[in-house]
Amino acid sequence: MRVLVAEDNDMVRTAVCSMLRVLSAAVVEARSGKELISRMFGPDRFDLVICDISLPERSGVAVARTARAAGIATPFLFVSGLEVTQAELDVVGAAAYLPKPFALADLEAAVNQLMPRT
Repeated sequence: MRVLVAEDNDMVRTAVCSMLRVLSAAVVEARSGKELISRMFGPDRFDLVICDISLPERSGVAVARTARAAGIATPFLFVSGLEVTQAELDVVGAAAYLPKPFALADLEAAVNQLMPRT
């Protein structure tokens, strides 16, 4: 599984990436909404995007809307200390929300919700 992780807080991004590697994921990192868009529209393909709602230069939800408008159906897992409504998730489709802080088991459950193993 290839996962694109977008988080502007270096410590949080490092922790999330470490957790994903424990789950055997290949991880690519982004630090801003602009970098997230650049990677999503680049040559690499991802199975999942995990991103903070509040990214510099462009919010995670705004990036997801842009991706959907371009036909990119990659699931999004939004992580944030902010509340996210179901209506916000419904707008981008194939999305889930995981409140910060979270443990490895929480991350694994959220990933499995979006990407059930067959």
